[in-house]
Amino acid sequence: MPSSFAMTSSKFEMLYWEAGLEADQLYQSHDTAVCRATASAFQAFVHRGDWADPIYHRGEAAFDRGDLSTAMHAWSMAAVAGMEEAQDNMAQIFDQFTSWAHKPEKRSTDALALTYWAQSALQGSTLARSKICDYILFGLVPGSHAQAARCYRSQVDGSSDLTNKWRLARLYEDGADGFERDFPLAKRLYDVILMHHDMLKLTVSLVLFRLHVKAFWAMLSGDITAQRLFTSYLPTFSLIPTVHFSADQIFDMVLFLVGAGGLVALLLMRRHMQGRMAEADQAFQRARALH
Repeated sequence: MPSSFAMTSSKFEMLYWEAGLEADQLYQSHDTAVCRATASAFQAFVHRGDWADPIYHRGEAAFDRGDLSTAMHAWSMAAVAGMEEAQDNMAQIFDQFTSWAHKPEKRSTDALALTYWAQSALQGSTLARSKICDYILFGLVPGSHAQAARCYRSQVDGSSDLTNKWRLARLYEDGADGFERDFPLAKRLYDVILMHHDMLKLTVSLVLFRLHVKAFWAMLSGDITAQRLFTSYLPTFSLIPTVHFSADQIFDMVLFLVGAGGLVALLLMRRHMQGRMAEADQAFQRARALH
């Protein structure tokens, strides 16, 4: 193996072993179709290698010594050659997100950063795909919140990434033009985050409190998803399977119970205040009689 060999991505070694397995199958089957697949596998491996001219590593060395201009020049060449790491590095340099909570404004380098993220995403980078969703969500590229939600949803399935779940949950919580809010789905995503990230227990608990306050206010305005969220906490009556209540009926019953409870509380408070006033009047009369 040449001394200038470079691991240009996390999937580089996998490409080599896959090509080797294809070659073993070819030796056993002598099938021309397998031969073409084997040749394609080795071709993909060879094209991804930084063999005779380790330009990516020269960029890495330049970056380590603080020479950003030389690093960018080397990484841009490696990115054009199809190296995923170089594409990610170039995108990170032009990317303006400083944290997951940062809300950036448009600037001239956004299109260049998006170009490198898109090239990396085509090679399967989950980070790059998430970044493209962020660019759509914050309006750095043309698109709507509904498109951003679909983008995040495609990344959430089967992924443990926190940011994608958080962004999608917030979209479900707030809703947007062309994208209806869904309180139960938002709560489910927050619950999943809480399940896998114990250190965020306080933060997620506060967010869930905010979610339920919004949902209660929306329920008073007739929001169906808010009604579904609160009715999900009610027990099911399995002993009486023939009785079924619609969401509107349950909502009306909840409002009736809350109103009845409030009236009872007011009556009790009124009776208590009347008793206190009667006691004060009696004490005043006794004090007046003494004088």
